[in-house]
Amino acid sequence: MGISNSTSLQVGSRTGSLIGRDPALFLVYTMWVLILFEPEWWLASFGAEPLKYLPTVLLPLVVWVAVVKADRQALCWPMGLFLVIHTIPLPFVTNRGLAMPLFKTVLLYYAVLVASAATIDRIHKVLPIVSMFLWQFTWWGIHGLPQGRVNWHSLLSNEDGFGPVMVIGVAFAGFFALGARSKRARVGAGITVALCGIGIVASVARGAAMAAAVVLVVVWLRSHRKLAMFGALLFALGTMVIASFVFYPNGEFWSEMASIQDDIASIDNYDPYSGECVRAASKRACGSANDRWDLWNVGWLAFLRSPLFGVGPGNVGSYAAENFQSGEARGFYADPAHLYGKVMHDIYVQILAEQGLIGVVIFLLILVDFMRRNRSLRTKAAIERWESASHGRFDLQSISLGLEGAMVGFLASGVFYDQLYANSLYTLVGLNFVLSSLITRPGTVPTTGQAGPGGGTEPGAPAPEQPHSREWWLPKPY
Repeated sequence: MGISNSTSLQVGSRTGSLIGRDPALFLVYTMWVLILFEPEWWLASFGAEPLKYLPTVLLPLVVWVAVVKADRQALCWPMGLFLVIHTIPLPFVTNRGLAMPLFKTVLLYYAVLVASAATIDRIHKVLPIVSMFLWQFTWWGIHGLPQGRVNWHSLLSNEDGFGPVMVIGVAFAGFFALGARSKRARVGAGITVALCGIGIVASVARGAAMAAAVVLVVVWLRSHRKLAMFGALLFALGTMVIASFVFYPNGEFWSEMASIQDDIASIDNYDPYSGECVRAASKRACGSANDRWDLWNVGWLAFLRSPLFGVGPGNVGSYAAENFQSGEARGFYADPAHLYGKVMHDIYVQILAEQGLIGVVIFLLILVDFMRRNRSLRTKAAIERWESASHGRFDLQSISLGLEGAMVGFLASGVFYDQLYANSLYTLVGLNFVLSSLITRPGTVPTTGQAGPGGGTEPGAPAPEQPHSREWWLPKPY
């Protein structure tokens, strides 16, 4: 599937031609496919269980490419610091078995980020990743219907994991459709927006619905074509309303959304004998908001125990279970044994409790660096450089705003869901970093057909030519 002939991956018939071309770039593309679409998990659901370990098997090769090819400009320092604070605590955490998988996750994503920035040295080489970033939401939207979850996936098999991905997809695909240069691109991105809207409804995730409302407002406010975006938002909202009555003809979706008020009202309304919240009118009001409120209190108490460094990745529940006194936490969690293995259901409380104030500062650095680089993609010089090298296949301003809106979707969903170690944050930061590096680094736009690694023009220079040599899996220049 592709946006157009010029933006789909062109797979040649002679795969042997890869030898002597650029196997490192092929490895980078492979890792982006595995991270964005996770086909190994899908194939494992049919019995190919060993394929689940394919990213881990390829990780040493990715690290080798990053070490050999990367220079200082290919290093995303804030994300590198995020990896450091996942490495140092490993010998000291309460349960290293819970911390190690999270460390490996951050290591994998950072290695792919650095290898991508070091290997993708021409603007036209990043176009397949931009296409893949859009189509991942189509892929997940299709696999998540009609249940509102992806049954074969480790994280998205839960509606609370699937809903946030759809929120992020609405933002990115919406801006992508707005800046599409061809009818097929607009239709493809529009279908993706519709699938994501339907996915939000199908998941019946109240947090995702509230995050989607925030995203829709932000997307319209940030749009450079407000009338067109208003029409796109009406389309998305109309799709969601129709889907709500198709999937839940008895009004269950709207009843669930209406239960938000009851759920909030139940916070701190305890039965003194059971330690559970008093059940309100809604079928789900007793439990969700109150449970999260109590868990956030646990996270705060854990932070007070170790305010500078936190208690370690994934270790709030195990730390509290072993160190809290009976009655120190509230409600159901007054018994510390109930906390073992629990997560915070909020990325901000999670970072505060697990990485402490140092982690909070590093996370803010990641966001500041993201916004600074994202804003640089919308400068006149950056757009001119992009247009001359990509021949107008994508609108850089729309991609930039789409990444920004998607980050808002991630941050808004993060108030309600534990998604710090899903791929969303790392792929958003990674693609944004690679794009900004290409725009600002000299030599990413070749000046002649035989341009070498050092050839290039400064931003705003006259339109250059594409390289004469081209890897067989790259989009064909026009």
